[in-house]
Amino acid sequence: MQLQWRFLLGLPRNHLTDPVIVFNSMNKKKKQLVRIIFIFGFFGLEIAFAHHAFAPHFDTNIEINLIGTITEYRFVNPHSYIYFDVEEGGETVNWRCEMGPAGRLKRMGWSEDFFVPGQTVDMTGNPARREENVCILGMMRLESGLELARDGPLSRVNIEREDEPIRSEEIAGTLDRPRYLENGQPNISGSWRTVSKGPDAAVKPSGAQIIPTAAGRAAAKGYDMRFDSPIMRCHYANLIEGFHHGNTINEINQGTDEIIIQYGFMDVVRVIHMNLDQHPDNIVLSATGHSIGAWDGDTLVVDTVGFEPGVLEHLAGIKHSEQLHAVERFFVDEQTNYLMREYILTDPLYIEGEYSNMDGQELVDAPYEPYNCIELTGENNIRPGEQVIYHNGVGSVDFVPEEQAD
Repeated sequence: MQLQWRFLLGLPRNHLTDPVIVFNSMNKKKKQLVRIIFIFGFFGLEIAFAHHAFAPHFDTNIEINLIGTITEYRFVNPHSYIYFDVEEGGETVNWRCEMGPAGRLKRMGWSEDFFVPGQTVDMTGNPARREENVCILGMMRLESGLELARDGPLSRVNIEREDEPIRSEEIAGTLDRPRYLENGQPNISGSWRTVSKGPDAAVKPSGAQIIPTAAGRAAAKGYDMRFDSPIMRCHYANLIEGFHHGNTINEINQGTDEIIIQYGFMDVVRVIHMNLDQHPDNIVLSATGHSIGAWDGDTLVVDTVGFEPGVLEHLAGIKHSEQLHAVERFFVDEQTNYLMREYILTDPLYIEGEYSNMDGQELVDAPYEPYNCIELTGENNIRPGEQVIYHNGVGSVDFVPEEQAD
């Protein structure tokens, strides 16, 4: 593959040098070809993860079938688990099998009451890559006769399911929802859910890519999504991804001096200070940064700085430094009633130039529900020789000396 790319770009086989130097030395046509290759390569990676997001952790080439007795069920986010005992060679072995997040399963009609300790479960799935007696659910049949597929709706049994939140276009004309609040602000309050995820997204972000600097590439060196994704440590990743990850419901509450954005994912709270025209000098770095806002007509402009270093794209492992600066523009589209967000990110230390994109949220007739992240993945998602230490609900990785790793 490497030689094929070099051939396309007209580079000799022994052309081994810094890719930034190579790029800057190219003519306009070759630079455009590099951009096309990069974009298609990135989308190929993204599509692969979209189809098999669990493949880095579970072996999709192997299918196993297990029959056991249910011992426990954990209905939690970001992954629910069923625990069951299996008789293997005269011994009882306890297995756990991963399923979808509790919030999503609940919306599809799943209930903790389905899983009764002591009853039989017939499980088909894929084994974990780095931990024994762990799997991810493909399909299971319970003693009650109920059959469930991973993240699947209740399509095989006549059980009343919880209604999905009503979508924007269905409630726009029925709710008593003024365009402006009493304080004169455009009304962006309420419950919102992304329309910018998945192949059928109503608002598709552009194909623009974040290009890291040499320092950004150095900071991301060694990043492995299987072990280093902050999302696996009960961290919302960043203010861009966290706003639409997991299709959770976000809630916005407007006041005169503050606008509060409650993220449904990881229960993150953003405070936008509407009574400040500049950031204070003594900002304490944080995952959400410090935000000040102002209305530009019917558009809320939010300026955010003061981020602690983190991950800006958790699949590709693109990092951001404490120099990250975000400018977001929120407005309600009059035709679709979607809450649109256009944003520009700059980070002179880790990102080349500006990165701009957009996403959208639909109004839903359902409240925000606490995410209450409890990560139960265990050793399968931890790099050998490391351990995860949780502080205030968010995990960080500590190195374990080799003599203690056992």
